[in-house]
Amino acid sequence: MSTTLTLPRPPIPTIKSDYPQAETYFITVCTHERECLFGEVVDGQMKLNDVGLLVAEEWQKCFDACSDMDLHHWVIMPNHIHGIVATADPETEESSDPSNIESDPSRLSSGDYESSHFLRTWINSFKEVAASRINSLRKLPHQPLWQQEFDTHCIPHRFAFHTYHQYINTNPHAWHWDKLHPDSPAQP
Repeated sequence: MSTTLTLPRPPIPTIKSDYPQAETYFITVCTHERECLFGEVVDGQMKLNDVGLLVAEEWQKCFDACSDMDLHHWVIMPNHIHGIVATADPETEESSDPSNIESDPSRLSSGDYESSHFLRTWINSFKEVAASRINSLRKLPHQPLWQQEFDTHCIPHRFAFHTYHQYINTNPHAWHWDKLHPDSPAQP
C-alpha cells in the first residue's frame, strides 16, 4: 500500500509597496540659474539653511493643504527639489471650486483638470508662494527664484517608482556627480 504525502505549498512572498494607483510623477524644480540657495551637502547629507528650511516648510504645507495630491517622497538639494507625487484619480474625486488657484493650491481639483495640467498649476502656485516668502526673507522682492520650467516624468509602473525613490534617497550622496551641481562636467 502506497501513501502519497502532500506537502503544503510555501506561501508566495508578497512585496509591500506604496506604489499609488493614481497617476504618479517624478518632478524636479530648480532654482533660477541653478543657484545654490537652500544649503549644502556635507558628508552625503543635505544641510538646509534658513532659505532651505522655508522651502521645505512651504513644500510640505502646500501638500498637506491639498487633498487632491499625495506626496510620497522628496528631497531638497542645494539648488533643486525632487519629489514623487500622485494626483488623485479624477473619476473618484469630487470637484472643488478652482476659483482661487494662485492663492490657495488646495482649492484645485483633479476632477476639473487633467492630471498634468493640475500638477503644473499646483507647482506654479507652490513656486509663487515660496518665492514670495523667500524674496521677502532675502529682501529681494523682484528677484527670480525658480526656473520657469520644471521637469515632470510620469512613473508608469512599480519598478520605475522604486527606481525614482532610490534616486531621491541617494541624491545627496551623489551630489558632486549630479548634473544639477554647478561644477558638474555634465553641465552644457
